Amino acid sequence: MERQPNQYYRCLGYRETPEPVELARPPARPSYLHRVLQVVESELEGTGLTFFITWKLNVLPEYGDHVVAIVMGDEWSKIPAYVDRVLVTFKCYGIYPQLGVRPLRRPSYLNALVFLRHLRVLAHWLPGALRYTGHYLKRRLQGAAMPPVYDLPLGYGNQLPLPVQPIETRPIDLFLPEASNRGSRSGSGRRTAGCPARSGFPGSACSGRWRPCSVAFQNYVFSCIRTPVLCSMHWSTG
Repeated sequence: MERQPNQYYRCLGYRETPEPVELARPPARPSYLHRVLQVVESELEGTGLTFFITWKLNVLPEYGDHVVAIVMGDEWSKIPAYVDRVLVTFKCYGIYPQLGVRPLRRPSYLNALVFLRHLRVLAHWLPGALRYTGHYLKRRLQGAAMPPVYDLPLGYGNQLPLPVQPIETRPIDLFLPEASNRGSRSGSGRRTAGCPARSGFPGSACSGRWRPCSVAFQNYVFSCIRTPVLCSMHWSTG
């Protein structure tokens, strides 16, 4: 059987014609996803797959068992309408909205506002969830499986040229306020602290929730990925 080349397209705007992605050429801006697709191509070369990088949740240029959807953005975690018509879907923020706060356990004005916003998110998410459930039940009755949907890490955009130190050699773990309200000691005995951009360090600046930020402070460089898991600090060489 003749091997078919993989094809990669970008559908981020509202153009009718998808824009081809040339993996051999470096992107205009440093791109986590561009590097990921280069690795994919090296592993799956000649399999005849078509990859669509998109923000759209309702339509793709084409469908079929050869189509891989890569959905960027969508902080409301809505379920794309085409997940049952492609081979697999990779999606930032997943397809299940996360509350992220405990309004009953830790009542506050801010947590109440976050909870109200979550109710709004659920209202927008519910139609897609009902549609997905219908497709899922129909396929189960037919003895078939639903195409999988995998969470896609946000990665980075416009990454700064920071010196990267292996994670296991970094002495300090930095947690977000969502994960830790104040500095403490972790189970491993390493020091922990809140996100530097929220801690009053000179020059600190976050670009919003769930966005990468980097903060330089004296001889340190804090590389923060805005997730509730871990923000790591490493030494700068400057």
